[in-house]
Amino acid sequence: MLPGLLGVLTGATLIGVGTGLITPLGFAALAAGTPQELHVRLRRTRPAAGLGPLLALRRRAA
Repeated sequence: MLPGLLGVLTGATLIGVGTGLITPLGFAALAAGTPQELHVRLRRTRPAAGLGPLLALRRRAA
């Protein structure tokens, strides 16, 4: 075990690198296991979800 600041920085670096590596791999595994019809449905609804915040900003400005 590393003492003091060096130990904290080493631990934080290892946790960050591990998270950065496992997250894309996890999402890739989820995408590979998702049925094709769900991918098609998500492609249809995703643009509509992106418009929500823009419409809210437009209402506030008016």
